[in-house]
Amino acid sequence: MGVTCILKSATDEQLALLQRAPRWLDLFFKPEDAPPPAPPWWKRWKRLLGLAAGPPAPLREQAACMTADLDRAWHGLHFLFTGTADKGDLPAAFLYYGGEEIGPAGARLITAPEARRIKDFVHSLSEDDLRERFAPARMDELEIDPEGVWVRDGEAGFTSLLEGFATLWAFTRDVVDARQGFVFEISGGPGRL
Repeated sequence: MGVTCILKSATDEQLALLQRAPRWLDLFFKPEDAPPPAPPWWKRWKRLLGLAAGPPAPLREQAACMTADLDRAWHGLHFLFTGTADKGDLPAAFLYYGGEEIGPAGARLITAPEARRIKDFVHSLSEDDLRERFAPARMDELEIDPEGVWVRDGEAGFTSLLEGFATLWAFTRDVVDARQGFVFEISGGPGRL
């Protein structure tokens, strides 16, 4: 099992709620796990008893949210963007340093203006740019996830990164068109690299 990356768009209101209460991140990423809304009488009793309230309505209402799964390609994309395993300048290094870290698992919150800068960066790159930056031996040396596959897989490895890039390209376009920001989480394996 490797370290994977999920991105989910969010309105300004949703971003503000998650920033104030990162405990709702898990339910924001997996709304199917959210308990059904409590009836009004139960909410009043919970407040009187000092019990925690359920997720706020804007976090349950996700019709406008878009999701992108970069799976394990995120780390290879970070390398193609920065030439490093874990460094770089913004916006190229947004998968490591972009936005604000929130929550105990290290999710990152990207505002709408930051999303626009990230989109402009991603959209400035061509397949030829990415191919020039693809360095399988260096990627294996830096232990870019998934480790040890870049020299072995060669062109197939590059093709998998292009698929992740296409997903990221479309996601950033759609998020900016919707005037949203996004939240992303890198998880699995031993944790964040």
